[in-house]
Amino acid sequence: MLDPLRASIAVSNSRAPHAARAAIALVTAAIIAGGCSHRPPVDNATTPADRSRNASLALDVSRLYRDAGLIVETTPVPFVGATDVFASETPDTTLLLVTLSLPNRALTFVHEGDHYRGAYDVIIDARRNGSSVKREQGRQTVRVASYRETSRGDESLIFQQYLRLAPDNYTLNLTVRDAESGRTTTHDAQVVVPRIARTGASSAVAVYEASPRSGRDTLPALVPNPRGAAVFGQDTAVFVYVERYGGAGAVQAEVRNAAGNVVWRDSLMLPTHDSLTSGIFSLPVAEIGPGIGTFVSWRGADSDTARTRVIISFAEGLAITSFDDMLSYLRYFALPEQLQALRSAPLADRGNAWLAFLRSTDPDPATPENEALRDYFVRIEQANQRFHEDAGAGWLTDRGRVFITLGDPDQIYDQGQNDIVQRGRVQIWEYTQYRTQLVFVDQSGFGRYRMTMTSEMEFQTLARRVREK
Repeated sequence: MLDPLRASIAVSNSRAPHAARAAIALVTAAIIAGGCSHRPPVDNATTPADRSRNASLALDVSRLYRDAGLIVETTPVPFVGATDVFASETPDTTLLLVTLSLPNRALTFVHEGDHYRGAYDVIIDARRNGSSVKREQGRQTVRVASYRETSRGDESLIFQQYLRLAPDNYTLNLTVRDAESGRTTTHDAQVVVPRIARTGASSAVAVYEASPRSGRDTLPALVPNPRGAAVFGQDTAVFVYVERYGGAGAVQAEVRNAAGNVVWRDSLMLPTHDSLTSGIFSLPVAEIGPGIGTFVSWRGADSDTARTRVIISFAEGLAITSFDDMLSYLRYFALPEQLQALRSAPLADRGNAWLAFLRSTDPDPATPENEALRDYFVRIEQANQRFHEDAGAGWLTDRGRVFITLGDPDQIYDQGQNDIVQRGRVQIWEYTQYRTQLVFVDQSGFGRYRMTMTSEMEFQTLARRVREK
């Protein structure tokens, strides 16, 4: 039987017009009996997709989540987590909701009949003054229909656990273990569990779905969105659940951008039962725009506010949150006229323009991510590592932009390689696919390679041909 305080949830990535109202199904929570398989397990720690994703850390989405105040671990079992608080029956006990988000690729899957099966263990140990005061643990089972789904890198699994705790400061020890491989990640989070009196507010919680509860003696029925994330142009709204205690009246809310400016505001008469007011605010993604926003809610002259971070990104796994920055990064990915169309789109239409751009450049629309865009940013990171020069980042150098656009050459001829301070050193990159050689010259002797004029003209022709495909 499923613990009423615990659930593991699979979130479909087929985002419907109402964005976060994704198809949701409970995944069996049980200790798994052996289950032999004649096929080798799908160990996602060593798949090409995982290596590519890990190589993309220059656009550090992990740092973005940490800056937003989330719990983040990247290896060996990656997850993002959040904690939220709600009132219980008495002020002496507070409900602490712990939510963890994992991608399918974090787990090792084995073939089982007509599907693939993975599992993970979660241990949550709330410690106070060095002693454990509450410990919960269990195993969650994940079944997917195809091999492709085993390597999904988006937020595909959500684990949630309610803990009843006395108000105090705690160290929350989290352990997540991939059941098939034994890979284990631990994290200690410092958590303040407040005393919630008869008046006040819960946490504001970004959710995929929520049902307002009728009293403090029941649990909030939520499917949390622990990252508070949405994709610009793809999702229409972010949903935030709020509760206020004592009295009635309209609940007001606003979203402030990173500069502190209010970009959205609303006021709702939410239903009130037994002095508990609860409901959902729908935040329009197009109106808020890309970036990290802060949602704040309050009621009347109440001094208590509830707030949470909202992250609007350009794609799963990308940490870029500025429209201008994104267009700058895409200089080697898209044609100038495509970028100009995005740049000149009115603010209200930028979401639709970006979505059309993603669709036009996606090599496999059946998958939840744009593989071409993902691979492009991986190459940017690799260029930064391999072609850094004193003058600037590797992706902006001549060799960097050629590598990002055309990939690794089939052959490199390095003249003068034995004398690293020789002026006029030459590198020749040969691309048999394009039947061309591009020549780079280090005139300074300090490793600052520049393409010759002839090679530059040849490259520009090739680059346009590649981007037109």
